[in-house]
Amino acid sequence: MNSEDYIRLVDFAWDVAQKSPESVRTEVFEITYSTLLTQTFSIDFQTTKLDREIITSDELLLPHSTLEQKFQAFANKCNLSIREMKDIFYIDDDEIHLLQTLTGTDAEKQAIVSQCILTSYQILFEKEWLDSTKLMKSVSDSNIGGMDHFARNMRRRKNILIRGKGRGTVLEYKITNVGTLETFDIIHNLIKGERQ
Repeated sequence: MNSEDYIRLVDFAWDVAQKSPESVRTEVFEITYSTLLTQTFSIDFQTTKLDREIITSDELLLPHSTLEQKFQAFANKCNLSIREMKDIFYIDDDEIHLLQTLTGTDAEKQAIVSQCILTSYQILFEKEWLDSTKLMKSVSDSNIGGMDHFARNMRRRKNILIRGKGRGTVLEYKITNVGTLETFDIIHNLIKGERQ
């Protein structure tokens, strides 16, 4: 893509965001722009007009239709191939586990794996909130220890990266937008060996 194409993407994403409530305008811009940027690898700007008649904001925000397409979009966000992503994640039905070996304290490993799992569920299964039992099982099945202190470690992590709501058996967690962006880098670095 040349600089004109990027300018067109930014302009279009900004137009879409302006129609949204002010409280979510920035998120709508980011989602629209990143979705368009991902799609531009298959869009020929010479033959496709990028305007409201061709691509509407509703069409941009539609989820991908299959798990494989969602996984491909996820891999693109992490700047990895699907094959590389499959070296990191094990997915069985709606169960997700991280296969990568990590170093650090149990609390650090739990935080990293939780970010990766929450981001995966959000992108692949469109689950914004994940109950604590399911998250704990995914983290534990990813060969992370110290699960007796998981709730305490997550309370410490509940800041700009991970949010929680509820108590006891109805406790749920979600990844924030900032956490999601950081997770893309973490996953990329895990497979490229830059972070362990």
